[in-house]
Amino acid sequence: MQWLLFVIIIDGLSHGMPPSLLLEGVYDTMEECFESRQGVVRAIGEPIVNYQAICVALEAQGERI
Repeated sequence: MQWLLFVIIIDGLSHGMPPSLLLEGVYDTMEECFESRQGVVRAIGEPIVNYQAICVALEAQGERI
């Protein structure tokens, strides 16, 4: 299993821009993904408003959890 870190940015909605979805990275463990997520939050800033960073588990075809 791998973990994908996505960043969703909704800053331009008031100007008619759609949300942005960025694939920030792919990780072998949930812990690595969460650590990188914390780095994204530190870089963009808190409070977490107009964006979110999420880790999503990716199951390889035929793999079971």
